[in-house]
Amino acid sequence: MTFENANKTLALEFYANARFMGKKYVSYVRGKEIDYSPKRINNLLQIIPPEEFDVQRRLAECKNWNDAKWDELKDQL
Repeated sequence: MTFENANKTLALEFYANARFMGKKYVSYVRGKEIDYSPKRINNLLQIIPPEEFDVQRRLAECKNWNDAKWDELKDQL
């Protein structure tokens, strides 16, 4: 079996066994469980999802706010 055919076989096995079970994205290749959840893929590729980054930025931004700043924010709501 050539290297190219082996990769194709592994890819086909991955897709054939891919399942979404509740909150878990799982596949099995050669009997090993493969987690392909968005969180795991982002971690593997070192990607910070924009919404997570924005929340972290906003938390850091308001960490040292005084009461006047919080009151100003409440008034805007």
